[in-house]
Amino acid sequence: MDNVIQEIEAKLQENKDETYKIFNKKIVATQMDVIGVKTPYVRQIAKELFKDTEKKEIFYNSLPHKYFEENQIHVLTISQEKDFQKAILEMEKIFPYIDSWATTDQTDIRIFKKNKDKLTKYIDKWLASRKTFIVRFGILQLMKFYLETDEEIKESCKKTICIKSEEYYIKMMQAWLLCTAACKNYELGKQYINKSPNIDVFKMAIRKCLDSYRLTNEQKEELKQLRNTWTN
Repeated sequence: MDNVIQEIEAKLQENKDETYKIFNKKIVATQMDVIGVKTPYVRQIAKELFKDTEKKEIFYNSLPHKYFEENQIHVLTISQEKDFQKAILEMEKIFPYIDSWATTDQTDIRIFKKNKDKLTKYIDKWLASRKTFIVRFGILQLMKFYLETDEEIKESCKKTICIKSEEYYIKMMQAWLLCTAACKNYELGKQYINKSPNIDVFKMAIRKCLDSYRLTNEQKEELKQLRNTWTN
């Protein structure tokens, strides 16, 4: 195990950038040590790791990691898994050690899209978690995979606005989903933005909509007016 970890850490150290380290540590807001490696290099290491099954399994079982970039490699490697249950298993193993929005948001598990019927029960469990980044991850999956039809938009928005939390990283993801819903179906999205019981989520969602290139100027003007009428 030690040899695999040492090999990965050596690759990270070879590609460190001190200026980027200072900048990135502030952005990702992690308590883990940060080496300062840009995402393309991290992705490349994850891609190489996934090809070596033995090393990959050793790395999966080396939790907790020391460096933030190792967490990034971990979820980027899981993102390449072709087996749904394997991807679920490995994500749930690393959940307790995720302390940054950047790690949840970097994850892009493509096999989830092919197994939406099986994924739902796991998302519901994640949304009910008391852990900030597990909840954020759950909302992110709804946003990625369950906004394709009007019924999916309704159900995903309902689940999202029912989450009660004062955690910034949860509220921001709730707002992100609601904004994305509005971009896909403006009237439905606007309806659920307006139904949000949390004024921060309400305002964040509208702010995101105003920044979007996918909504018209007329729609944005309507949302500006809506912003002044929150009464929940």
